[in-house]
Amino acid sequence: MLLLISLNDMKTVLKQAHSYIARFDRGEDFVDELIKFCDENNITCAFFVGLGGCSRLILASYNLNTKKYEDHEIVQDLEIANITGNVASLDGKTVIHAHGTFGDKNLQTLSGHVRKMIISGTLEIKLDIFESKMEREQDPNTGLNLLR
Repeated sequence: MLLLISLNDMKTVLKQAHSYIARFDRGEDFVDELIKFCDENNITCAFFVGLGGCSRLILASYNLNTKKYEDHEIVQDLEIANITGNVASLDGKTVIHAHGTFGDKNLQTLSGHVRKMIISGTLEIKLDIFESKMEREQDPNTGLNLLR
């Protein structure tokens, strides 16, 4: 069954059983829109993979010594070679854990933990949903919000 409906700004192109093929359009914030979609559809456990392009990106790397993320903002057109991650809950709120690899016009790549990603042309993802609830909690040893 082929669907093209707008759920928030995320467009569902195809839905089968527990999977979606979805599209995000220019100017949309991937992380915010995916959280909205999951909240409205009671999705508490999912994994995704995708590709496309973005124009603004906040990538982070985690410093185990300080137990803090170090943010890096990139404002330029980039290819999204891959974005992969999951959907879970932390303290009752939906959270997205995503990592990505991105390429610039010189074919140089950068990668990291995706905090924010504004789409430039499009982003296409496959979202696999599980009927369970997946939760995170802070690990005192690392400071990371780990799956439990």
